[in-house]
Amino acid sequence: MYKRKNRIARYLSHQYRTHKWLSGVWMACFKAQTWWIRRLTIPHRRAGSKGLSGNLGQMPQEMLLVSIAFNEPTLIERQIIQIQKHVTDEAFKFVVVDNSTRKAMRRTIKAVCERLDTDYVAVPRYITRTVNTRITWAGNSHGTALNYAYYQVIDKLKPHRFAIIDHDVFPIEDCNLTSRLGERDFYGVVRHRPPGWYLWPGWCLFRYDVMAEAQPDFLPCFFGGEFLDAGGSNYQQLYRHYNIQTTEFPNDRFIRFRRTKHYKMIQQVHRGDCVELIDESWMHLINGSNYAKIVGKEEHLNTILDNFDRFVSYVKSMRKKGQYYKMRIW
Repeated sequence: MYKRKNRIARYLSHQYRTHKWLSGVWMACFKAQTWWIRRLTIPHRRAGSKGLSGNLGQMPQEMLLVSIAFNEPTLIERQIIQIQKHVTDEAFKFVVVDNSTRKAMRRTIKAVCERLDTDYVAVPRYITRTVNTRITWAGNSHGTALNYAYYQVIDKLKPHRFAIIDHDVFPIEDCNLTSRLGERDFYGVVRHRPPGWYLWPGWCLFRYDVMAEAQPDFLPCFFGGEFLDAGGSNYQQLYRHYNIQTTEFPNDRFIRFRRTKHYKMIQQVHRGDCVELIDESWMHLINGSNYAKIVGKEEHLNTILDNFDRFVSYVKSMRKKGQYYKMRIW
């Protein structure tokens, strides 16, 4: 019996050391990749950087709205339609920054933008290929696209205010982004990861002068033992100077629009069966590119997009009744 316990103890000790070693290797790869990404995407940290934003015009903007596209042209097409219909800011520019990994999707998204008279900028493929590996978390890809969007588009146009949204976020009622931000330094959906916190970069508004001084970094990071996803590095750059208890954030609530029987885990329910309402007038389809590999998500998404106005009416009726899904994963 004693020998058996000894063998079990040695086995567990070996497993622990192996796990610790692998975790160390993963962390080293993560840090090395984020260091290299910063070198590629943050111009002020490397000499001789050239503007890559393309011909977007230099007219000063009161509000600049930027969306990060990723392999889903149908989402971008619906998003452009909804923004042109519902965003009421008098002087705003909308730019799609394409982080797609597939050439065919880039061509299609660019064609959609040209047809709907929307500015288009592609993240260079050498950056996309460098970032999209299996070693690190997918948030690195999104954070990289956000850094590129900020330093090669937003920082070049220098709007008074700007907004960043995901490709699966849509206005469903008239809204004015300039008035929503008001005189705040920033405004958006919060992700609280004590001891740090950050704004989810799928729906967030900023004053340009505040962000220019902060020199933002949208890559994920580890802080105080907690993982802060895309946008998290801005805790050190910006948010740590603000008190989360006195900072104002918009409402974000969830509506479960169907009940898929084989979804057993809460992550599956949220990313497959729910939508998020943001600030009462925006809808987030959640997991629009199906990065979480939820079975059946593509079918759900296509059904929603094919019947979009009807689905929005349903979501509004659920909102009116106050029928919100209580549990959340962030």
